[in-house]
Amino acid sequence: MQAIPGYKTTYQILKEGSGAAIQKKSNATVHATGVVKESGKKFWSTKDPGQKPFSYQAGVGNVITGWDQGCLGMKVGEERMLVIPADEASIEFQQLKRCITLADARAMEQLVSLPGAFRRKMERPELLRRGYYNEVNEDAWPGPFEDVFVYIICQEAAELPKIRNYIEKADAVATRQGRVLRHIIFNLNLNKLRADIEYYKKLLPFQPGQATPKVHLDFFSTFRNAYFIRFGKYTQTVLRDPFNINYVGAMYHAYPSPWQVFMQDPDGNYQPIHATDLRPSITCVKRKLQRANSLWRDVGLPEDESKDDVYKVVDLKAAGTIQKTVLQFIKEGAGDALWWEEAFEDEVSRKWQDAGYAGYAGDRLVTIQARSFLWQVDDFCKHVELHLPKDGKKAKRSKCAQMGPHGPTRQAQVVFATAWLATDNVFVVGTLAASEALMRKHFPEILTGRVLSYTAVPPMTCEGMNLVAIDTLHLFPTTLECAKLVEEKYAKKAMWKMPKGITTKDEFIAKYGDCEELDSADFDFVSKVEPFQRALEECEKDILITGRRMDQAAQRIKLDVWEDQKRTLNPMANFSWQDIIDYVDKEGVPVNAGHNWAFRCDAPIEATSRHLPDLPWTKVDLGKPFWRCSEAEIKGSPPAAITYVFKSFGDMHTTVPVEPHESERSGRFVRQAKTECGIHTRTTFAGAPHGGSLVDLMVKDPADIKRLTDSAVKSIELNERQACDVFCLLSGAFSPLTGFMEEGAYNSVVKDMRLPEKQLFGLPVTFDLPEVDGINKGDKLLLKWKGENVAVMEASSIWKPNKVVEAKECYGTSSLEHPTVASLVQEIGKYYVGGRIHGFELPKFGYTTQTPAEVRATLPENKQVVAFQNRNPIHRAHFELLICAQKDVKDSILLVHPTCGPTQPGDIDGLVRIQTYEALKTETEKEYPMFRWAYLPYSMKMAGPREAIQHMIIRKNYGATHFIIGRDMAGTKSTIDGEDFYGPYDAQETGKKYSAELGVTVTHYENMVYVGPEEGYVQDVKAANVEAEPDWADGSMPQLWEVVGGSDKGGILVRQGRELTSPEDGRLSTGAVILEAEIQGERLRYSLLNGSGPESGWISLKVKDKAMVIRRDAWKTKARVLALHGAPSNSNIMKFQTAQLRKVAGEDFEWIFPDGCCAWKPLPGSELLHLAERTPMEKAIAKDKPFVQWYSHPEPSAEELAVGRGKTMSFENVEYENVEDAVKFLDEYVSKNPVDIVVGFSQSGTLLAILMNTLRKANRPIPWLFTVLFCGAMIDDARYALEEPLAMPALYVHGGDADPWGRHGERCLPSMYSNLEMLEHSDGHSFPSSAPRALEIYQHVVQRMYAAMLKLASESIAKSKGYKVVKLSGTEFRRRLRAGEDIPEWFAFKSVVDILRKAGDSAFCA
Repeated sequence: MQAIPGYKTTYQILKEGSGAAIQKKSNATVHATGVVKESGKKFWSTKDPGQKPFSYQAGVGNVITGWDQGCLGMKVGEERMLVIPADEASIEFQQLKRCITLADARAMEQLVSLPGAFRRKMERPELLRRGYYNEVNEDAWPGPFEDVFVYIICQEAAELPKIRNYIEKADAVATRQGRVLRHIIFNLNLNKLRADIEYYKKLLPFQPGQATPKVHLDFFSTFRNAYFIRFGKYTQTVLRDPFNINYVGAMYHAYPSPWQVFMQDPDGNYQPIHATDLRPSITCVKRKLQRANSLWRDVGLPEDESKDDVYKVVDLKAAGTIQKTVLQFIKEGAGDALWWEEAFEDEVSRKWQDAGYAGYAGDRLVTIQARSFLWQVDDFCKHVELHLPKDGKKAKRSKCAQMGPHGPTRQAQVVFATAWLATDNVFVVGTLAASEALMRKHFPEILTGRVLSYTAVPPMTCEGMNLVAIDTLHLFPTTLECAKLVEEKYAKKAMWKMPKGITTKDEFIAKYGDCEELDSADFDFVSKVEPFQRALEECEKDILITGRRMDQAAQRIKLDVWEDQKRTLNPMANFSWQDIIDYVDKEGVPVNAGHNWAFRCDAPIEATSRHLPDLPWTKVDLGKPFWRCSEAEIKGSPPAAITYVFKSFGDMHTTVPVEPHESERSGRFVRQAKTECGIHTRTTFAGAPHGGSLVDLMVKDPADIKRLTDSAVKSIELNERQACDVFCLLSGAFSPLTGFMEEGAYNSVVKDMRLPEKQLFGLPVTFDLPEVDGINKGDKLLLKWKGENVAVMEASSIWKPNKVVEAKECYGTSSLEHPTVASLVQEIGKYYVGGRIHGFELPKFGYTTQTPAEVRATLPENKQVVAFQNRNPIHRAHFELLICAQKDVKDSILLVHPTCGPTQPGDIDGLVRIQTYEALKTETEKEYPMFRWAYLPYSMKMAGPREAIQHMIIRKNYGATHFIIGRDMAGTKSTIDGEDFYGPYDAQETGKKYSAELGVTVTHYENMVYVGPEEGYVQDVKAANVEAEPDWADGSMPQLWEVVGGSDKGGILVRQGRELTSPEDGRLSTGAVILEAEIQGERLRYSLLNGSGPESGWISLKVKDKAMVIRRDAWKTKARVLALHGAPSNSNIMKFQTAQLRKVAGEDFEWIFPDGCCAWKPLPGSELLHLAERTPMEKAIAKDKPFVQWYSHPEPSAEELAVGRGKTMSFENVEYENVEDAVKFLDEYVSKNPVDIVVGFSQSGTLLAILMNTLRKANRPIPWLFTVLFCGAMIDDARYALEEPLAMPALYVHGGDADPWGRHGERCLPSMYSNLEMLEHSDGHSFPSSAPRALEIYQHVVQRMYAAMLKLASESIAKSKGYKVVKLSGTEFRRRLRAGEDIPEWFAFKSVVDILRKAGDSAFCA
């Protein structure tokens, strides 16, 4: 036999040929006959009846490998005998073997692409006779076992006994050979196995050798497969269009990795959408596919995925029949689960569902009662032995001993955090007589330090590991009763901690207010996080143990048993709720007596309302935990329509009862946007990175680097933006990303701001190219930066993105006026390539950079870390803000972490900024040693709120526990008109929204403004920034409040920040009137208008349900509005014209209506509006008051009338008369009658402009704040024209084309007012009256009037405090830099200015 280099197939030439030889890629036609070597039996031949010679292209994989390689070189007429081993005898089988070892989305695509003939072939039972399942005969079996064994179960359930027999024998042989077999279940046909079993169950008597359910329940449930691959195409009927919904997916599991669910997209590609360590039921897979296809609403799923109990086992009406309503059937189809999932209670083992269990849990034929938790107990013991020191206190290791999970010699303090829930009690305690508790039975020395004498009275003092319990002062009374019972019964006292400095609930309320008024994160911090961290410090905690479990879903679904980064053990992670209650019942573990309660009612009550008093339900004590009761016992007689029970207990205000079938924690935090208490999400030291661990993509082995480099098909030189992204990916700053986003992840982040795994991520991270010719999926691309090789990317996804959608979703606009959107459309390549990257060397940028791991290594333990991101030089206002933040977050480190990559045009260049940071660092490091500096190569996107989330994630990865978000973070302005794209506090609000989920506290501050050398810098809310004018775009009005509480304490308590832990700032006097700045929950930020106390700060709206402040319906002093009529007119007509405006304005304004000082009379026959006779209606409204005007026009002469002048309107050569008298009259009037706002109609608007110009020339202030002009108001007499525009804020409203004066004013007024806003209606030369436009205009006018009054109030505060805000804008700063003009030291550090001046124009980005 002759060998073929590189292959196992051999050949022998039986007959020589003389024709042309078969070459690679040549077309060949051959006859072939297949024979089983061992038996000599023919199984196929091209010479059989109905067959014909086989034609194929040689050497390119179109036939099986052995055939393809063995025939190369054959000549025409030649005959060969090929000996082909099994692994080279099936091209599809080889493809299958390659695919299953990949365990990724691409494997799904390749498996689906297997030919249909191969699938049909693999479904046949004779596979057992065809070599796929060889009979186990160790002597006749040459060579070692194959690496992979495949078991295909799809055609007949009768194959189960054969496979069972084979596995048991093969495992025995493998054990003797010292090997472990990797078993694969590849179920190509989803329904056959289930149908066969159901058929046998219902219709036929069981026959010997047939696959009865017992075969499965006894053997298959204990079968721990290494691979499970299952495809499914689902069709669901829904009640509305499109009525039938099709979706395709796959379930895949490669032991011991998590189970994965893949979705097939329209292109036939598979994308991972879900991963879990629990085997998903068919319902779970369907739900994940439905949500990934955005079908949740169509199929009737709850919007909140955490409320979708996908692991619920449905009730059975009869064997194999699922109880469903008609509506459920229409929505969900016939079945939720496979037959073995429905019959799970009869299974011998749950090994098939576990991803981390190896070996048997004792005897497979254990009783059903003990079945539930035996293997979990075994798993529990394995992890405790691996991670915990033997006595619960010390882990002593010799330096020369093998290193364990705890590293070198150290003192290891073990702490268990107990909330006295059933899981916690199962962990700690058990029956005394039987001593069957988990820790007491298996590890008493860890729990107690030594085995207790259970008969001792009183019990021995416990040592060993620490139990920490937190009394939030808001626990259920039954929780405390349960805790006391556990402690007394098992002589294991816990270390109890309460909120710092507080011992009673009344003291808590007195200091912080009612818990209902507190922000949930604040309550968690005060009552749980701080006490818990205090306890851990006292215990000198090294390892923390929790009772968290994966089946509690939400953030725990991917819970690891051992979290190395946190040094946290979750030994109960693999237990289920059923396991817990099984153990409770078997071992007599004490549980919360609240489980005995049932709440019966006639109709459902929303979960968010079940905490309210006096609900329409009846509370019943069942006398035993609800899970020991029948449905009839729970519902009562007659049966209640709805019954609720408590499945878990947190604080009384955060926990409500749920229906018995709902998940364990579904009643927790139902009124709050979170699923975890703060202990698990908020820390006082550098917490876990985003996703749980820092990603490290650097390749260490030079051989691997060479291999990757050589495999690249193309080299790409990065631009600076791409190089920054590569740095962030390789260093772990973008954890958990392992490369540039693939199309599925990109779409998910663009649309939902979440990765496919549902982790939050602010913006897509993409690699763009102008063209992708010559690049295919699977190719490797060599990435270079400044000529140096930095990484190789595997191109697993190539697509052309919809940049309009990306712009709208990520930046909130598709306008090219947004600088990043313009770059996205005009500069960034039109194709994106996604895939994992392998790093060789971090890109270098001309300045020192630090990775997250490097920064974390410098952070001291047990210190909170406040991070500050900025993209500009740090000026004094920034630095003052940093000082405030570091002081407010006590005992903290301040991480100054600027982004130094590309930013928007006009910003200071990154390299120049680095020089300023280094200078400032040197200048301040002695006085501020708690400041740390690090520089991040990151390309700014100017995406406002979404970029704030991106920055929070990056700083979380760098170790931050707090993140400063200032005003207008990552904001930008239109390149055309300078308008902001985002609101000033949009980023702050978004950051606060996701703060709990990210585990990073947002520290927000107002602008820091300079108010003089004595006061220095203060927050602008304290300085009452006189330039700020809020915009109530939603139609709301500024709200006044009056302080009514605190009369017995000298007023109500004011704090400097929103959090109840922020410093106190005195008391606000009872009766004080304040202006609302913002409300968050039950906390209000204010500015003081009158009364005594802090001029600004945060207060509580209520304490113990008692109001501290009440809304005021009017200002203490009403704003005075001067309403000036047009001509000819009078005050009565003006009152009529402004009636609707005054109605919208309400009672907060006092209106003054003077009459004009110039007489008027009509011009007979004139058609001009201002000269024509008044109508009867106008005369009736005037109420006998004469018609007057403010100034007059010369009467037309007879000649002018003869040629038509005077009858038609003209805006040229216009002359005014009596103007000086009118100006004097109005000047004196407002001097005697002070006003705040002036509303002028038509001619009076012209007079107002002339008056303001007159005052300006005399260097006199204009004695009102805001001017509203209706129709006209232009100056057409050249003698009174303005030399320069007026600075007075003005709003101009005109009647469009039906208003010639108004349209003329529209052309003229922009040159008369520098701060002008214009609105238009269609009602001509009058006040607007047509709905809905009239109301829109009046609401906007009133908003501007309120804004003016707020400014007045701010000025009053500033004046009373002696503040004078001094401002220097960024634009003015840069202008002065370029012009070489003076820059005051109160604005910028001299060292920073010197560096910028030296850099000159090169300091600015182009």
